[in-house]
Amino acid sequence: MLALCTRLLPHPPNFAPITGIALFTGHHFANKHLALFILIVCMFVTDLYLGIHSLMPIIYLSFVMISMLGINKAKSISLGTVLGASSFLVT
Repeated sequence: MLALCTRLLPHPPNFAPITGIALFTGHHFANKHLALFILIVCMFVTDLYLGIHSLMPIIYLSFVMISMLGINKAKSISLGTVLGASSFLVT
């Protein structure tokens, strides 16, 4: 629910909380398929409200890749890492 709200509520430019959520769920969820499923569902549900567009497959793939970084590459993810990911990537 938090992911849905952060995507729909107004937020400052270049601050995308869903990016941090993608990184966090990829790293901390025991069921990695569930982490990717939650991310895609949150993105799709909010895109139904925000609008469907032609770049959605590229954006979704980008978020899956961010989540995969959390799954495969990150040894430890701190609050600073999540905030950094949220601040510098644009959705």
